[in-house]
Amino acid sequence: MPALNADVVTARALAPLPRLITLTGRFAIADTIGLFPRGARVADELTDLAKYPTINVERVASRSSSSGTILRVKGFSDT
Repeated sequence: MPALNADVVTARALAPLPRLITLTGRFAIADTIGLFPRGARVADELTDLAKYPTINVERVASRSSSSGTILRVKGFSDT
């Protein structure tokens, strides 16, 4: 499937983070931002991203859950 050249992609409760990156990467271009709500196990999921050296992740505290985090992800196109 060709890239959709999205500026922003988001998904909630779809898949573990590494799988989510793979699924959404086909919609992304170099400057696409991914916004992915994650739960209390976010640290474990971030460790699993070590195999993607081009990905840049910023953690933002969730306003709706004290144990939640929103991940702002860049550099995941074509992963």
